[in-house]
Amino acid sequence: MAVVPGKDNECPLLYRMVEQFVQFHGKGIIKLLILDRGFLDGPNIGRCKQEWGIDV
Repeated sequence: MAVVPGKDNECPLLYRMVEQFVQFHGKGIIKLLILDRGFLDGPNIGRCKQEWGIDV
């Protein structure tokens, strides 16, 4: 969980939290990440799949 000002973009925060989770717990724990369209980010979605094996 992250508490940020309302004007901040949440997209970079989400992917940073996913990265931290994978670093701490390892690959293969998160298998599917369901997002709404406000979090669509091609390079980060590709990174989730290619680096961590997470389907988005």
